Amino acid sequence: DMERAIILYPEEKESINDKINKIDELRKVFKVHATKVSFIDVIFTAVRLILLLIVFLSGGCIICFFAPVSWIIDPLLSMCGVPPSMQVEGLVCRYLFWKPLLAAAFIDVKVINDNGSSNWKSGEGGFIVVNHTSNLDGFVIGPHLYPFMPKFIAKKVLFHIPILGWMAFLNGHILLNRKKRAKAVGAMNNAVDNVIKRQHRSLCIFPEGTRTDDGNLRLPFKKGVFHMVRIHLNKVIHSNLLHTYVYICPQTGLLSK
Repeated sequence: DMERAIILYPEEKESINDKINKIDELRKVFKVHATKVSFIDVIFTAVRLILLLIVFLSGGCIICFFAPVSWIIDPLLSMCGVPPSMQVEGLVCRYLFWKPLLAAAFIDVKVINDNGSSNWKSGEGGFIVVNHTSNLDGFVIGPHLYPFMPKFIAKKVLFHIPILGWMAFLNGHILLNRKKRAKAVGAMNNAVDNVIKRQHRSLCIFPEGTRTDDGNLRLPFKKGVFHMVRIHLNKVIHSNLLHTYVYICPQTGLLSK
């Protein structure tokens, strides 16, 4: 996009080049270098993967089982002023899926500089924008977004995966068909109207569009979420995931790539 802009606006070449250089510097800041792993590390990773799979399958089935219950009870709880984190969906996801999943994978998440949400109430909808470093990003960040209990926006192909797709569909997460732009834009607008404006919930999106394959940010970002923010004037929380690219599944890339 930057190179195309230089061709279209040659008189602004210096300004555009400065922006390109700033983006390159930003890449270096977020670059995470993988380190070599020992045989013991490989065995430990295999054990983590087995435990992770067991908890994922069992926890996913639990979420699917409780989904119809949440359809009936959660709207009533919302009418009584109960926040999403204390409703059926929030409690089941956090305590019977997200936390056990992280424990099974021996993943300890540390929150640093949590000041972006200080003025954002749980009943106030908006966008949560996160960088994408591994297949477990949604599960890593989920327990720490529980005051908002956002709906995730994901590409349609993920909904075809057994258990994962069932959970996402039953809990009302948003699928995007990126190959059909008009449908994707319509889905985003519907999500804003239904989730943010009507339910007063939040939407979580990964603007890179897919996972990083080298630890760098994937730039430029997809523009959809930024158009939605500009049009609907929603609030935004920026959240950065660090080290999950290397730590979750080092070198083997089974979960990080």
